[in-house]
Amino acid sequence: MFGSKSIFATLAIAAAACSAAAQEGAITPEPSGRFPTGTSVLHLIDPARSYGEESGRPLVIQIWYPAESSVAARAPYHPEFSSIAEQLDDEGRRIYGVAETRSGLDAEFARSESEFPAVVLFHGLGQSRVHYTSFAEDLASHGVAVIGIETPGAAAVVAHVDAGLIPFDDSWTLSPPDISLAEMFRRTDARLLDWVADLEFALDTIENDHAERFGSKIRSDRVGALGHSLGGKAAMAACARSVRVVACANLDGWPFPSDAEVNGFDGAFLYMSDVRLATPQELEEWNSSIQEYAGNMDRLRDRVRRFFGKLDQRSYWVRVEGLPHGYFSDEPLIDPREQIEGAPLDPEGAVRLVRSYVSPFFLKQLGGDAAPELDVAVEIEVLGRERHVTEADD
Repeated sequence: MFGSKSIFATLAIAAAACSAAAQEGAITPEPSGRFPTGTSVLHLIDPARSYGEESGRPLVIQIWYPAESSVAARAPYHPEFSSIAEQLDDEGRRIYGVAETRSGLDAEFARSESEFPAVVLFHGLGQSRVHYTSFAEDLASHGVAVIGIETPGAAAVVAHVDAGLIPFDDSWTLSPPDISLAEMFRRTDARLLDWVADLEFALDTIENDHAERFGSKIRSDRVGALGHSLGGKAAMAACARSVRVVACANLDGWPFPSDAEVNGFDGAFLYMSDVRLATPQELEEWNSSIQEYAGNMDRLRDRVRRFFGKLDQRSYWVRVEGLPHGYFSDEPLIDPREQIEGAPLDPEGAVRLVRSYVSPFFLKQLGGDAAPELDVAVEIEVLGRERHVTEADD
């Protein structure tokens, strides 16, 4: 959500912090693994599919990976900034024009006799794959290649070297008055099949057309899927429909895709969500009492638990008290206008908390590493500074 093109409104603006960030330039947090990280961008077109009235579906793919060394030039936060700058407001141009990452741009892939595991990354609606750079870099620092897909029409804007600028498709957020909410969810679930096809195409293309640089170094037959919000639903859809996807993580995406919720899937699952605390103003706006709201939350919790009961693989639900939806990305870290007054964690603290579960989850599922934060639990509730665990039945 870049500047004036944001799809969702924040509740507060940290104006003073904006100026400081714009002058100094934001940078992603230091990754926790041993590898330096690199990143490269590919501009692809799937000739077997179309987008709108044009033949071919354009995709921008960014790969974060373990690098051989950290000598390469540091990558900008948004590699296509020069192409999208005119789409931003003045403050957005100042912020994204100087923001940097920890990754070396086009650095040499780490040398290894074995392939590295991979995770495919789906962004939230109206956002960009770059808004999850902190999570991607952390995984890459532990030896996991992360393949971020910029979804045409669902991203704020896509800058493709051949297809040009692809704007956000407003039909994602329009709710025709003659259809039900259930029908809207059904249509959204159907559109997520394109995202699953994007995953398959990206993996095939990297393996076949970019084998020397990437394909021979990445294991593409057994991968993870990670997503936030709508992207989290896409990750679950991929887990349900792609034989390649053996583990998926959904960051605060709800409701779950209907086919996945009804039937479950074979892959391991991590769900991180906000423990929603309604304000008196929200209750008044919704014409709801605190008792009615609490009842709805209890029913939602029961619904999620029923879904978990359908999963064969070890799966986890991490609930974080009061963490705003956008804080499951690093966008508030980069753009202070997305910060919310009263959030339980500052943006960097939120990033570190989320990645402290995401990285161990995928390292355990794809590499067999121990995950002390997860090994004894099926439900984890982070309330303030305390961590409450519901133990697994082992």
